[in-house]
Amino acid sequence: MAAQLAAGLDGIDRGLEPGEPNRDNLHVLPAEEVARRGIRSLPPTLLHAADQLVADDVLRDALGKTPDGDYIDYYAQVKRTEFHSWHSVVSDWEVDRYLTLF
Repeated sequence: MAAQLAAGLDGIDRGLEPGEPNRDNLHVLPAEEVARRGIRSLPPTLLHAADQLVADDVLRDALGKTPDGDYIDYYAQVKRTEFHSWHSVVSDWEVDRYLTLF
C-alpha cells in the first residue's frame, strides 16, 4: 500500500495525466501496436522485478531506511534470495519431462 500511495502522490506532484484507459486485450494486439501506445510489460520474473525496484527513487524514498541502509535494498535482496531458492529445486514437472525415458 505504501508503494501505491507513493506512486500516486508522485504522479500528482508531477502533474502526470493517466491517459485514456486501455480497453483492449493486449495479448491479442501486435507487439508493435502495444509499443506504439507506450505500454510497457511488467517484469517477467521476481528477479527482474527486484532489479527494477531498487532503481525506483520514488519508492526508495517512500519506503525509508533501516539501521543497515535503505529498506528497498533489504526487501529486494530478500526477494532475490527467494527467487534463487525456488529455482534451485527440481520440480516434479522437470523430473517427468527430462528424466523419464519413454
